[in-house]
Amino acid sequence: MKYAFFGLIGVVFGICACTKHNVSSPQSADMFIAQVNEELQTKGPLWGTAGWVAATYITDDTQRLSAAATEQSLEFETRIIEGAKGFNEVKGLQPATERSLKLIKLGSAMPSPKDPAKRAELAKIAAKMEANYGAAKWCRTDAAGKEHCLPLQDIQKIIDNADFSYSPAEIAEAWAGWHATAKPIRNDYVRFVQLMN
Repeated sequence: MKYAFFGLIGVVFGICACTKHNVSSPQSADMFIAQVNEELQTKGPLWGTAGWVAATYITDDTQRLSAAATEQSLEFETRIIEGAKGFNEVKGLQPATERSLKLIKLGSAMPSPKDPAKRAELAKIAAKMEANYGAAKWCRTDAAGKEHCLPLQDIQKIIDNADFSYSPAEIAEAWAGWHATAKPIRNDYVRFVQLMN
């Protein structure tokens, strides 16, 4: 989920704020993009910080902060996409403005509903799934009968097998263990997809 959020920040960074504009001129499109950039430069760092804190300190409180920031960024994204569509028929756009408008319309990593309640639900689910991903552990019992629980970073070392010290069976076991950590969020993911569609 953090990839979706940071993807949104990256794609929209060349973009706009969205007050009503006279969409009949290239100058209006330039103003729209300038406003998007200004709003994003003001709010983007706050949204990014909330996501970083939630990914670094996984608690119920940081999930709430991340969900609130994601909800705000999704509202922004929805608003600017609608605003950008208003310039579809305008001729003579500056190349940079035309590219920014196109990126706004095509760059959504997590398209959200226009309904504020559903958008809030989507943001909450995204924060929950990201927290599950970051905090998940795979537990296994070794030959001596002792249980070891590995976080994602340690599981990834086995799967990557950079030093060729793990057998194919160990790699497959680690992958299956990592995969199993997502089972608790299966229903959340189904709802997540429903809300985006």
